[in-house]
Amino acid sequence: MEFIVAPILLLLFLYFFGLLLNKKDEIIRKELKPILSKIEEFNQLFNTLKLKRKYISSFEIFNFKSETKHIYNLIKTKKYKYPHKFDSSIKKINTFRQTYESIESIINSRNENFIDSELKNTNSLLSDIEGKSLDNQQRKAVIIDEDNQLVIAGAGSGKTTTIAGKVKYLTTIQDINPQSILLISFTRKAADEMRDRIFNKMNIDIPVKTFNKLGLDIIAQVNNLKPSIYDANGKSHLERISSFIDHAKESEEYYNLLIDFISYYLKPYKDIAEFVTDAEHNNYLNEQKLEGYKMVEKRRSNGQVIRYRERLKSQEEVFIANFLFRNGINYEYEDKYPYKTASKQFGQYKPDFYLPDYDVYIEHFGVDENWNVPDWFKGKDRKSAKEVYNEGIKWKRQEHRNNSTTLVESYSWQQKKGILLPELKKNLEEVGVVFNPLSNDKLWLILKENASKDISDFTQLLDTFLILLKSNNEAISNLKKRAFKEDNDRAIKFLELFEPIYHSYQEYLIEEEEIDFSDMINNATKVIQDNLYQSLYDYIIIDEYQDISKARFQLIKSLLDQKPSTKLFCVGDDWQSIYRFAGSDIGLFTNFEKHFKSSTVTNYSRVTQTSFIEYTYRFDNQLINLSSNFILKNPNQISKKLKSHHKSEEVPYSIFKYSDPDRKSIELHLALRSALDHIAEKSENNDASVLLLGRYDFERRNFLNGSFLIELYNKISNQYEYIYNEFPNLKIRFLTAHRSKGLEDDYVIVTNCSSGTYGFPSEISDDPLLNFLLSKADQFPNGEERRLFYVAMTRAKKHVSFLVNNDYTSKFIDEIEVNEKITELKCNWCDIGKLIERNGKFGYFYACNNNHYCNYTRKITANDFKILAYEYYDKEEFKLAIEYFENYISLEECNSDSYYYLGRSYEQNSDLKNALINYEKAIAQDSSNAYAHYWCGSVHFDLENYNKSLEYLLKLNKLKPNWGPVNLCLGRVYLKLGYFFKSIHHLNIEIKVKKDTVDSNSALLLRNKLIDSLKERFTSKESNIKSTDLESIKICIQLAIDFEVNIKFNYHKSKQFEGGIESLRTIKPKGFKVMGMYNSVCVFGYCYMREEERIFNIERISDLKINPNEIEFNSK
Repeated sequence: MEFIVAPILLLLFLYFFGLLLNKKDEIIRKELKPILSKIEEFNQLFNTLKLKRKYISSFEIFNFKSETKHIYNLIKTKKYKYPHKFDSSIKKINTFRQTYESIESIINSRNENFIDSELKNTNSLLSDIEGKSLDNQQRKAVIIDEDNQLVIAGAGSGKTTTIAGKVKYLTTIQDINPQSILLISFTRKAADEMRDRIFNKMNIDIPVKTFNKLGLDIIAQVNNLKPSIYDANGKSHLERISSFIDHAKESEEYYNLLIDFISYYLKPYKDIAEFVTDAEHNNYLNEQKLEGYKMVEKRRSNGQVIRYRERLKSQEEVFIANFLFRNGINYEYEDKYPYKTASKQFGQYKPDFYLPDYDVYIEHFGVDENWNVPDWFKGKDRKSAKEVYNEGIKWKRQEHRNNSTTLVESYSWQQKKGILLPELKKNLEEVGVVFNPLSNDKLWLILKENASKDISDFTQLLDTFLILLKSNNEAISNLKKRAFKEDNDRAIKFLELFEPIYHSYQEYLIEEEEIDFSDMINNATKVIQDNLYQSLYDYIIIDEYQDISKARFQLIKSLLDQKPSTKLFCVGDDWQSIYRFAGSDIGLFTNFEKHFKSSTVTNYSRVTQTSFIEYTYRFDNQLINLSSNFILKNPNQISKKLKSHHKSEEVPYSIFKYSDPDRKSIELHLALRSALDHIAEKSENNDASVLLLGRYDFERRNFLNGSFLIELYNKISNQYEYIYNEFPNLKIRFLTAHRSKGLEDDYVIVTNCSSGTYGFPSEISDDPLLNFLLSKADQFPNGEERRLFYVAMTRAKKHVSFLVNNDYTSKFIDEIEVNEKITELKCNWCDIGKLIERNGKFGYFYACNNNHYCNYTRKITANDFKILAYEYYDKEEFKLAIEYFENYISLEECNSDSYYYLGRSYEQNSDLKNALINYEKAIAQDSSNAYAHYWCGSVHFDLENYNKSLEYLLKLNKLKPNWGPVNLCLGRVYLKLGYFFKSIHHLNIEIKVKKDTVDSNSALLLRNKLIDSLKERFTSKESNIKSTDLESIKICIQLAIDFEVNIKFNYHKSKQFEGGIESLRTIKPKGFKVMGMYNSVCVFGYCYMREEERIFNIERISDLKINPNEIEFNSK
């Protein structure tokens, strides 16, 4: 009984245990089912996303993750410990978790593959953009579709064509509504041209606007009324500003401050210690026209009396002169001292100021509190400048003591501390001078009559500040805080004067119900931020983005913040940012990613993709090297590597010098004529366009001094054009460098390459007050002027010429003539600049191009030159590669490869002689250098040294049998030497070994051509084959087979010439066989002697004749 119960109990246990397990499994299945269902839903959504024919942006990834995050949250914290039967389900869960956490990297990889495939799929579309085919960089920029995209372009690289391609791609392939694409340009002319290109030529109707038009349209839509526009230009506007000043003058406090500012603060103070040289100081005096309010009368030799403002020799002396004038104190400037003082050491004394009503003298000394003088002061007779100057101070004091005259002293250090005039007033009062200040009204009338330019300069300064303040959407209160923080007395006073004018201007606009151009943008930004306007745009495309200003940036940012899904596509070139004076901020370009990173979407930051388009279609590689090397001296410019399909070895520029010590440009026409003659010669009397580029418009007046040009004004183009009768094929026009942006001509002549205030670079600095509103993103010396000079150079398609004042040469021309090369190496010290290559008395060294701030230098090693040499070789810049290989070799014995690549560089530079020298040096260093052998053979072939070519090629074939195209080359050499059968032999090998390659196809063509030539010869007459080479004999017999002609030969008892001749045979060959234990190659065919088919070992054949004149045979 027990034996029966036990099994039953076991079965019952197993049965109920199974039921329990099944129930547990059912619970697990129910638990997993919704999770797996959600995962399946996710997978479908993810696959749908990945399969879209589009670049998936970071914002789209963010949205996808946000929409599916609930699935991830459902499972991310759970730990699934289930039986093995559920392993497949757990694997799905783990895979999902990994996928979700890696979505960004998965999509990034997917996007890279998409770009590759889309480049192929859009080949036809992007090969015809306005009749032009986009290059690979342009196509990638078109296809990439990130949140923000900055396309950094080079001069002449097709920026506008890229934009047109982007629009065509979005509307044609991505099916984006054209009305949701906003294209913005900076000028009406540029916008009209873009509209014409896209609508009329591509038949795509998208909104194309300027920033002002965009702002105006937004305001009109919100207010349902188009506002009237105030014209803030011209004479009437400045007259209105003047009326605001007159109104503000009704306040005595304002009037006093105004008079003080014009008298003492109109021109920014420059301490004499800031000058570097005496010449710089003299130029400053000549150019700044430091004039007081006192009028001087002078009678000319013809009796005419002229009146002019008194000229002074320093700004501090102007302060003193105006101070005396305003206080009714009569004075004489630098009048002779009434007592004789001339001596061997000192001349006749002329005190700075003499007050005749009080018999008081004022002497102003240019010293600091320690009696030091500026560094540019000169010493004398082995005495330092300080000693000489202080001896002069003592001498003047002693003269006054000796003659009992009253001397009041003032010092430069007092002005620096802001106490010059208060101290002078105190000291003058102590010696009895009485102050009778002129009333404000009287002084104002004097200013209007004698110093009207000072008033107009102040009015213009107010207007410029007003425009910049509004274009930057800046608050006066912020500027005041900054001025107080910096303890900037001039700025504090100016802002006190400016604020009432600003309020009067704003009140005027309100009363007249008008807005100005800045209001268009600022008001539009505000209504967007207040959600009174809803953006219609999915894409915003901005051309010439390097010209962006703070207010324009804020307008675009407000549109992106309101509609975060909007894509931003900007194209520009920071190297051509030249409108800082109008408010453009290069920092908004160079720090693009930072400025457009923030988003109104919680926990999201917009992502920027930076692309480059670097192929220029305007000029050649030499102009690229010249202009790029020049602009990159500024370490703040973004580095890009421009390339061109046009290769040249010609120097891309010419310098034409003239003498002009008086800076009157009287002889400039001589240099201009030489430059034009040079262009006429280069153009070979074909039509050529010439662009004369000046830094300032007035420069064109100097062109006509030589009377060889006829000037015409073109009203339609608003430019001056010139006819050169001697060369009427030259189409000549003049523009300023600023106006030339976006244009191009065959030849460019930069007409003002001089130093000085009105030179290039211009040394007219912005008023420091404007720096409160102008960009500080680039503080590199002459940074803006360098970019402008770059723009001028890169308008040329063929050649650029510089007209240079030999007496005052532009620092930019000095740089170009020195031609210091800028490298890609970063400075190890400041980590901002790049290293410039220089050669000093101790050899080659690197210096940081950020030398305004950084003094880092280091010695250049042989390895540095070696690295650069290979870099230039890889970039196919062979002239530079030669230079650096030679520099490297001059410092260190190099290896075979370096000599080889130097040889290759010389050969690519068409210098075959030096190429051979270096190939041979490479072989001497390493006799196994196959490449050197090959190119030695190749160069000798080009030089028609066929035996030398054969020598090197045979050595190569011995080193590396059948290497590269060696058999093709041997075939060609043997053909030139008349060894036709050896030629065919090597050509056959090339065809067999390199089947279906370019080389084998070339060998096939050459062999067939040679065989055709031999057929005509072998089938028309008897040909004696003198070769004893078995391979040549076999080839000859094969030709006889192919040509179906007889052959005749001596047949030996054993190998050729061994064992004597056995017989003379004539046969009709049919083919070859390999026979015997030695695998001998034999020819078989009809034997006329035996009258049957016979076999002959070709090793026993000599004196072969093809197509013999008669059939002969015998047996010996």
